[in-house]
Formats: sequence, structure tokens, C-alpha cells
Amino acid sequence: MRGVGEMKRKILSMFLATVMMFGTFDVTYGATIENTVTTQSTSATIVKSGKCGDNVTYTLDSDGLLTISGSGDMFKFGIGDSPFWNNSDIKKVVIDEGVTNIGYEAFRACSNLASIKVSNSVTSIGDYAFCECSRLTSIEISNSVTSIGDYVFADCYSLDNIYVSESNSKYKSQGGVLYDKKMTKLIVCPAGKKENIEIPLGVTSIGDYAFGECSYLTSIEIPNSVTSIGHSVFYNCVCLTSITIPKSVTSIGSVAFEYCSNLNTIYCYKNSTADTYTSYPVAATKVYLDDVTTTESTTESTSVTETTTVTSTETTTETTTTVENLFSFNSSTGTITGYSGSEKVVNIPSNIGGIYVKAIGENAFKNNTDIETVIIPEGVNSIEDFAFYKCTGLKYVSIPESVTSVSEDSFYRCSALNITCKKGSTADNISLYPSGSTIVYYVEKGDINGDGSIDMRDVILLMKYVTGKVSEIW
Repeated sequence: MRGVGEMKRKILSMFLATVMMFGTFDVTYGATIENTVTTQSTSATIVKSGKCGDNVTYTLDSDGLLTISGSGDMFKFGIGDSPFWNNSDIKKVVIDEGVTNIGYEAFRACSNLASIKVSNSVTSIGDYAFCECSRLTSIEISNSVTSIGDYVFADCYSLDNIYVSESNSKYKSQGGVLYDKKMTKLIVCPAGKKENIEIPLGVTSIGDYAFGECSYLTSIEIPNSVTSIGHSVFYNCVCLTSITIPKSVTSIGSVAFEYCSNLNTIYCYKNSTADTYTSYPVAATKVYLDDVTTTESTTESTSVTETTTVTSTETTTETTTTVENLFSFNSSTGTITGYSGSEKVVNIPSNIGGIYVKAIGENAFKNNTDIETVIIPEGVNSIEDFAFYKCTGLKYVSIPESVTSVSEDSFYRCSALNITCKKGSTADNISLYPSGSTIVYYVEKGDINGDGSIDMRDVILLMKYVTGKVSEIW
């Protein structure tokens, strides 16, 4: 009996040991099952399905995933006819292998669509396919796509990058901008792109609506390889203040600058297509690149920034000086090296003579006691040693995010500055400025007063804020 008891104890011990040995496994396994069950119980369910092509179907689940499956083309939908039109429930689209095209207006106005996965079987994307998808941030064009319709990405306000497969034979992207494969046509610049772009030399045409709704675009220089600019190219570019158009441009489409309310300077050549074009905003002023400084015999004064008049017995000779002439400029480096003006507010141009300004050079504004406000444009990269040395009247400086280098001596002996910049930018470093300086962060786009444009009204409001006349600006 004793032996039996010992045996029972041994068996019990072995059993308990086994339970203990596998207990963790059992618990873990049980948790896995539980999670699986939970996942299944909370997994998405199909909320809508149907046909969107002769041999193409779709399913939309409760998580907002829209899956397009089958073979062949999607339907070419009429205006508002797509089963997905204006559907805010769609968050992600997956187009499976076998589907060969994305139909006309297929996903128009899907306001919450943020992600698209397109199979390599898709060869064409119809007109307006993703128009007004305001949350779409990026898209990749696969190597199989050979046709992209008109206005495919129009009014996609968050879209800042269009990627194209390197092996695509028809299209190419550079800097997130869509071109044809040979880089001769700029097709579309994403509306959400936050920095100015440089159009590569070799581009010969800019397509219809190419920069439409690019609300961050402030200035642009068109290279002298471009011969044609499509219609509505800069439609509603509300922050565009200047554009440079070369002689090579012989065609500009209708309403190319419609609703460019802040476009105030067009750099062009006399008697060129850009000079004779009639659909500029009312406030826009032409600055002739071939006649920045001219001497003319005239009996009447012309509208100029500064005028030096020499009177003779027979004629009056006037020398016209534009704003650009107030700046000494090294065009090979894009550096402003001096300034001869006496204005209180200096709005530094984004380009001089068609060349982008990249730097505020050493001693450029040295000892200028007239200046009170300086606005530095997007595109400038550096502010060099003693650039504003002993500008004792300087109170307000606006520095864009593009500035990645600010010398610690740039504002030496500027007694007390108010700097406006973007939080986290290079300029957001109080050690770069004299003691007593204040940093004020501007809101996205620099639109401080929230009126949809960036102009002197924003600067004035900033001045009121730093002087305590208003307590809040956003």
C-alpha cells in the first residue's frame, strides 16, 4: 500500500509538474485565441458592394477600405454617377491585380480618402479620378500606367508628393512633381507642396492647371526652354507674388492667373508674349528684364519707384530705377551684397533679374538706420555675417523656413528685434539674436490674420501683437 501511495504521489507530482510546465503555454495560447476571437468579433464587415465595371466589382467595409477586384476596365462614370462619388466613408482604396483602368471621376470628392494602392495591371487613370480628395497626401504611379487624364489630382489640397515608378516608360517625377518621361512637359505640381519649385531647364511646356490651387507657392521662375503655358495654370495660387516669364514663351493660355490675388510683379521682356498677355490681376506690375535701367527721352514722367531727372534745353531725360536696382546682387551665387534704399519696410524680392535670391550676404544692410521691417522670402537659404550690422532702427524681421543658416553676428548691434519664424526652424533660436529679442511663431502658411493670403496686413497684425496692442494672433 505504501508503494502504491508512493506511486500515486509520483504520478501526482508528475501531473502537477506537467501542468506547471505548460501552464504558461496554455495561458498564452488561450490569450491568442481570445485575441483572435476579439479581432474577428471587431473585424470590419462589408457595408456596401456592387459592380463598377463589366467584370469589375467592389466592396466597402466598415473600416473604410474599398477594394476593387476583377478584370478589365472600370466604368467611365458621368458627373456624380460613380458609386464612390462624395463618399466620406472611404479611407483607403486597394485596386487588385487584373483591373486595367481607374475610371473617369471614379473617386472624386472622397474627402477622407488618404491612401491608394494601385496594382501593376492598371494602365490608365481617367479624368478627375481623384479630384477633390482633400486628405490624399501622396500617390505612386506604377510602371504599367501609360495614360493619365486631365485634372486627375485637381483640388487635392494635402497632396505634396506624386511618385512614379522608375521603370515607368511614360512618366517621371522629380521633387514630387509629375512630368512626362523626357522631362519636357510639367504635368502637375501637387497642390499641397509647401516649398517653391525650380522648373528644370529642358521643360518646354507647362500643362493646363499644372499649379492650380498651389496655395503655398509664392514665386516661380520659368526657364527659357519653356515655349507654352496652358490655361488656368496658376489658378487660385493665392500666395503667388511674383513670376518670371522668359522670351521663349510664345503661348499663354486663358485665365492662366485667375484668382492670383497677390500677384504683384511680372518679370518679363518688352514686346514678348508675357508683355502683351492681358489676363494678369489688376494689381500686377511688369518689370522688364531687358530694361531694368533705361534712359529715355520723354516729355512726361512715368510711374517708377525712384526718378532722377536731368533737364536740358531741349529734352527731359529720366533714369528709371526699379526696386531691384536698390540691391547689389551677385547673380552667380544668388547673394544680395548691398542695399542702397531708405525704405522703412524692405520686402526682399525672391529673384533679381530672373535669378533666385539664395542668401543675404555679409554686410549687405550694414549701418542702414532707416529700415524698420525686413521680410525675407521663401527660397533664401542663409543670412551671413553682419548682414544687418548696426541697423539700429530694425524692429521686425520675418524669416522663412527655407533659411537653414543664420550667423550669430547677422543682427549684431540691432538693439531689440522681434523675429517671426516657424517653430522648430533654424531661425527659431534666440541665441542668434541680440539680448532682448523676441521670437513670435507664425501660423501655417504665414497667414496670421486668417484671411487666406499673406501680405502686409499680416505684418501689421504681428507688429500690434509684439507691441501689446493685441493679445492674440491665432
